[in-house]
Order: sequence, then C-alpha cells, then structure tokens
Amino acid sequence: MPGRRSFKAYSEYWRNTERKRILSVSNHTCFPVSAGGHQRIFNINSELMRFGFSILQFSEAVRKSEMTKLRSLGFDIAADFFELHHFIPFFQAANVSLERKHLPPLFFSRHSERAWSNHRLKRHIPAADILIIEHPWLFPAPETGVGNRIPVVQNSHNIEYDLFDQMLDTRRLRRHLTEIFAAEKRAFQSASANLVCSELDRQRAIELYDADENNIHVIPNGVTVPARRQLDRSGQSRLRKQHGIRDIPTLLFVGSAHPPNVAGMRKLLSLFDNSAQQDFQLLVLGDAASSLPPALADWVVPIGRVEALDDWFQMADIALNPVLEGGGTNIKMLDYMAQSTPIISTPMGARGLGMTAGVEAEIVEIQAFPATIRALLPDHERQRELAERAWALAQQQFSWHPIAARMAGILDHLIQPSDANPQ
Repeated sequence: MPGRRSFKAYSEYWRNTERKRILSVSNHTCFPVSAGGHQRIFNINSELMRFGFSILQFSEAVRKSEMTKLRSLGFDIAADFFELHHFIPFFQAANVSLERKHLPPLFFSRHSERAWSNHRLKRHIPAADILIIEHPWLFPAPETGVGNRIPVVQNSHNIEYDLFDQMLDTRRLRRHLTEIFAAEKRAFQSASANLVCSELDRQRAIELYDADENNIHVIPNGVTVPARRQLDRSGQSRLRKQHGIRDIPTLLFVGSAHPPNVAGMRKLLSLFDNSAQQDFQLLVLGDAASSLPPALADWVVPIGRVEALDDWFQMADIALNPVLEGGGTNIKMLDYMAQSTPIISTPMGARGLGMTAGVEAEIVEIQAFPATIRALLPDHERQRELAERAWALAQQQFSWHPIAARMAGILDHLIQPSDANPQ
C-alpha cells in the first residue's frame, strides 16, 4: 500500500512491474514539495503514472533537516511513485560547501563514474526502460557506459550557464562558468532527448550549445488550476483577522531563498523610503522571508513557510514578482495565475510564459514597481481583469495533465521508436 512500503519492497515491485519503468535521478530531493524545481519533478512524475509509467526517483541528497539521521530515507508517494533520499557522505559534504557559495553541484560532473558506480543506483539501471536526469550535473559521462543501455533524457529546469552567469559576481566564483558550460553542453549534445521549460530556453540551447533542434522539446512548468476565484472582500477581511494580519490593502510575494528571489526582493525594498509609512502591507511567504534585510519597514511582514497557500492568496490584493535574474520559467507566476491573483512582475519574472504586458499582468521594470503598485491597489476593476485573463492563460496552457501527456508521448517514442515524431 502506498505510504507504507520500504525502498526494498518498492524496488522489488518496480523491477518486476509490467508498466513502463522510469528511473529518475536528481541532485536534490523533490518530496515533500517546497520549491519550484520540486514542483516540476513531483507533478510531472505524478501525472506520468496515469500514462502507464512507474517511477523510481533517486535523489542523490538528503535535506538539512534529515542529515542528523545519517542514512537514506524512502518516501512511498503513490502506487507507482517512490523517492529515495540517498545519503552519500562525500557528496553531501561537497554539496553543503558549494551551496554556501551559490554554486551548482559540480562535484557530480567531476566524479561522474563515482556517482554512477553506487551499487544502489547501478543495480536498477538494467530494469529501467528510460532514464531521466534532472538538471545536467548528474548526466552520465561516456565512460560510465550508462547511455549505451537505455535512452537518457535530460530534464532541463534552466539554461544553467545563463543563470549562473547572472548570479556569480566575483572573479573567483566566475571561473567556474567554464565548468558549468562544459557540463551543460555535454548533456544537451549527448541526451537521447532534452526537455526545456520554454521556447526561449529551447532557442538558447540551440544557439549556445549547437544542440540538435529536433532533440529539444518544450515541456513547460505547470500548475494545478482550481476553479476561478471570485474576489470576496468580506471573506478577505475575515481571513486577515483570522491569521492576525492587518485588514489593509495587501501585497504578496512567495519564494524560496533562491538567490534571484532574495536579490529581487532586496532591490524592491530599496526603492521605498524605509522610514515612510505606507497604506499597504507586503506579506513575504517562503524561505525568502528569512533572507530579507534585518531592519525591515513595518509594512513588510515576513511570514516564512506555511502549510497551505490558499488563504494567503485570498488575503492578497496583488502578487509581486520582482526577480531580475534567473532561468527557465518562474513557477511562482503560475501559482499567482492559477489563484486568480493580479500580478505585477518584471520582464524577467514573466519570461517564457507567453504573457502580454497589461493583458495578463502588469509587466514593468522594477524601478516602476512603487508607482504601479500605488496605481493598481485602488483599481479593483483593473485587478479583476488582470486576474481573469491570467487564470484563463494558466488553464489553457499550463495545466499539468496535458503537459505530462506530451512528455509521455516523447518518452514512449524513445522506448519504442517509430516513424512518428512527437510534436
């Protein structure tokens, strides 16, 4: 029964099932879901079960909260979806060191043979129908021989070279860009298929790595789209009081402590006079709240992690996305859209989503955020129009099930090649 099986029991089931077997390998955990990349992995894998796939997720890391256990942990997520948080002391220690410098886990590409020779992972490769590598870092080097046995797919979450080119701000750190470029180029040129988040990323991979355009498929980030929420001012006031939040116009930012989130929020706050009183408040949800400057204006309310976001979206009049750097597409934007929350975003925050400025969102440079906020907060009709159009875009283009259906077609083509070419 899901939720009760050990890794050994699920491994036995997975290796003998008649369903199509995916061995998915990531350099970070995805369950429980707490960040954008986790959502992409978790939701796509969850939907792929509906297309006849059985997933064994090897996450070559444990979370900080799990490190004291000094062992691997298994999560029996669903009937055909199991994740192992695989504790390997050497890789875990190296990961902590690189994370402090905001560097990617380059040790995996440096020690590819060592990563793929691990007995727990290695013994499952012969039973897999297809191998999916999340990000380029764990993409198997030719000397491992892994790619000779089964199709190997890279699930690209960003164009990593561009992301770190924006983030690494010292000469000492920027010297790693050559290594980042080489690792990502190897993945894009060697994979049986590459999955990217947007057409922008697809074109950039072709340009940057001379990758085969027929081998790169757009599998966008998605979102679970609920019924369109109607604005309920009385319900909004009630929820604010219930959560101990002032009943005044409310802005919302949701984000992890990912450096682009933190940098964007810091820049936004710097545009306001810290000593001035504001007639609105900004709620900051997620781990980004713990990375804000220590001396915050009283209108900035750091909330941190919450179990469910629904109430907080209903409390908000406007959702903000002030990011100035990044890659892929921004999953927080999809959450904002699906929850019918009017959005103010930078162009970088809205990249790759097919949004039109002034139609589905106010898309402005960050210097214009204060004026745009003040103009939009009292304009309830404008808020309603933006929210309705953004929700419709999310429903039409970013629901997880059709996204997974397209990916399933690509995987099926690789497992059982035919003349059909997935579009």
